[in-house]
Amino acid sequence: MRPADYVVLRYIPDPGRSEEMNIGIVVWDQEGYRMGVDRAALDRVTRQSPWLAPDGLLALEPLLSQTLDQVRPFDPDAFRALLERQNRDSLVVTDPRYTTLSDNSLNALDVTLDRLLARVVRPRKNSGGGGASPEAELRKRFREWLDNKAMEPGRVFQGSSGRNRKIAFYANSTANLAVDTLRLGVSKADDILSRADAEAFKIVDIRRGIKSDQLQFVVYCAIKADPQLAEVNANAQRTIESAGALVRTDPDEVKALVDEVIRLPLL
Repeated sequence: MRPADYVVLRYIPDPGRSEEMNIGIVVWDQEGYRMGVDRAALDRVTRQSPWLAPDGLLALEPLLSQTLDQVRPFDPDAFRALLERQNRDSLVVTDPRYTTLSDNSLNALDVTLDRLLARVVRPRKNSGGGGASPEAELRKRFREWLDNKAMEPGRVFQGSSGRNRKIAFYANSTANLAVDTLRLGVSKADDILSRADAEAFKIVDIRRGIKSDQLQFVVYCAIKADPQLAEVNANAQRTIESAGALVRTDPDEVKALVDEVIRLPLL
């Protein structure tokens, strides 16, 4: 066994949500590197991005590989520095992490890359663990409205910034209600507040883009039930409410509110 380092490549399909999705791995040791980007993970990203073409990320791996191949002869320190410079608006390169190669064979890096892709990147099939995403929780509760077309998933609005902004659900006709979801079940206060800031900005950007105050917003925030995060979660809620949205942390409360608005739209 010998030491090696790796980073996780992540992509942000919707900057308004700031949710990073794992798409690949770069692993290296003193001799060289290997990189792998998982196609299934790319497909998952494009499904959640309102502006990416279905094959819009396929060029990412060859372009990044072309950049990383510039470190010749291979030098681990120069390679690490080059990796750090690949961070951009939507592509995130994590800080290096330590791992070990299973043996000293010529294909040890390839074996380790496959192991890390399987453990860290490849989407797991639903097996009842980890819980549903906030959007999936609401989708189950909105089935009646989705089936009869009173509500549509993934409605895209153009913000005043010129960016397309996707909302999880939109109740059409006279209801004019946008329901969005935000995963706040993380442990770092800075992450919670930055996600709330991004959500608030998205709401303001949409309102300015459509030049109307008539669109109502409800945001379902999936929070972590931790007393130490209570004040941080409260601050995050106030931030989103300052943009003119109602915030709920219980999906059943969101369902009840939507039922009422769709059946009797607010004026």
